[in-house]
Amino acid sequence: MRLGKITSTDSDKFGFYVGQYFGYGNQQGGLIGGEGVDITAKSLNNESGRIIAQTGDVNINLTGDLASNKGQIVANSGGMTIAAKKIAADYATIYSSGNMQIDASSLSSKASGSIAKNTANGVISSDSDVLININGDYNNTGWVNAKGNLTVNASGYLTNNHAFNADGDLNLTGKTITNNSDIAAGNTLNISTANDLTNNLGANISAKTTNVTAKNISNWANLVADSQLNVTASNNIYNYGNLYTAGKAVIDAKKIVNTGFWAVLGGAQGFETTANVVNVFGTVVGK
Repeated sequence: MRLGKITSTDSDKFGFYVGQYFGYGNQQGGLIGGEGVDITAKSLNNESGRIIAQTGDVNINLTGDLASNKGQIVANSGGMTIAAKKIAADYATIYSSGNMQIDASSLSSKASGSIAKNTANGVISSDSDVLININGDYNNTGWVNAKGNLTVNASGYLTNNHAFNADGDLNLTGKTITNNSDIAAGNTLNISTANDLTNNLGANISAKTTNVTAKNISNWANLVADSQLNVTASNNIYNYGNLYTAGKAVIDAKKIVNTGFWAVLGGAQGFETTANVVNVFGTVVGK
């Protein structure tokens, strides 16, 4: 499908207004492809709409914006690519069974509901790998999940206010990275920024192996690993929470400040560092 501006909204109203006359009173409308969906256009309005490929891939290539608030974009048995200037997907579902790639200058996906109760929206999810490239700032306020590997690249500030999760590897890069919620990988987690990483109070960064590279690192909560924790700061590390692994920790910086009665630094199976460690009422493990 190649057009200028495409509007396919309010698919939930199809049955009441149109479908009942054709015997489909309970059927939702939308853009449905039996063997895939390919859309090339200037912009696409899918507010409260549905774009679904029953088999095959979903490919959306826009020179302008994608509006899909409260909408669904689904590839039930295939992969997905979405390229747009701005993507608005608040309280929406973007899902593919195959690999997913999203390229945009901004992405919004506000969430509500519960994963456990199956009432969640504001979900970007794949049964395979997910790659998200944002040419600008990315403030994640939804669930971003990959059963395979998840990679998120932001050229600007990367802020997580909800959840980044991968059953496999998880890779995050940004100009600066701020975590206010949950970042978790089943295997290896790689976090890289040329500037500062801040893991705020109540937030969690965890994986089997956790690798972090930044200029300055401030940890107010849990920055942990099951088996291996590798943390490198070109300047300083400030730990007020758990910078810890049940395995081995290798933590390097010019200076590490471990402050507070709740501060735990190191590894149960060993702690290596070349930094000047300043411990004020905290606990250092494995050294």
